[in-house]
Amino acid sequence: MINPRKVVRPLSQDRAVREMNKYKNSEVFDLIYPNRATMLHFGELLTKYQVRNPRQVFDVFLVATMLSSQVTKLLTLNVADFKFEEVEVISLK
Repeated sequence: MINPRKVVRPLSQDRAVREMNKYKNSEVFDLIYPNRATMLHFGELLTKYQVRNPRQVFDVFLVATMLSSQVTKLLTLNVADFKFEEVEVISLK
């Protein structure tokens, strides 16, 4: 939302926070958090998939958090970063 290399009209950081708070406070989306099962999924994913860049660990943890909450679809601009057969990745481009 704020990266000019990823979006045509990036938002300011303050505006992005306001937009996120609208979603957070709405009834439209459920927020998910890491739970006990997240670490199990995280270990399984790290065993199954090669992490080429240390920053990819965050993507693996995101997918582990999704799986531990039975979320299987991810909307992203970074489809290439999410090569996990456990989730369906949908491009926002």
